[in-house]
Amino acid sequence: MASLGVVILYIGALLEVIDISSACIASFLVLFCLIELGVGSAFGVYATITVLSILVLPQKLPVLFFSLFFGLLPITKMYLERLGTHIGAILCYILKLALFNGELVLFGFLAKELLSIPDSTLILAAYIVLSNVMFILVDILYGLVTRMYFRTFRKRISKFLK
Repeated sequence: MASLGVVILYIGALLEVIDISSACIASFLVLFCLIELGVGSAFGVYATITVLSILVLPQKLPVLFFSLFFGLLPITKMYLERLGTHIGAILCYILKLALFNGELVLFGFLAKELLSIPDSTLILAAYIVLSNVMFILVDILYGLVTRMYFRTFRKRISKFLK
């Protein structure tokens, strides 16, 4: 699983246009491990993809997207949605957005320091708004893919995992 994730991120590093998409696609491997093998295996796959990608990838932006945003998203989504059954769906979504925006601030700081991105209030505002829209859409996508997996693919795939 981890090697496939590194290959996906490597393709994203080579074709710089799809660096965010490759990070999102690689995170579905973490989601699959979370569903079938549990949290420990999912975190292990996340950590392995991150470390190997840092060592191998010629461009590090897909690794930043994966390690800060998409890689841990399936695990944090699961925990926050379990917590959401006790605190309510709206507060759960507020917590998800707060966690994401914390990661966004960290990413912005790293990008500014490492990539020498100039300061611009308009660009920063657009970045924050579009990133939050992207997060909401990806969160919905994870939910849809998880439901589709349980309804159609799990019975077929579970035969091979025993």
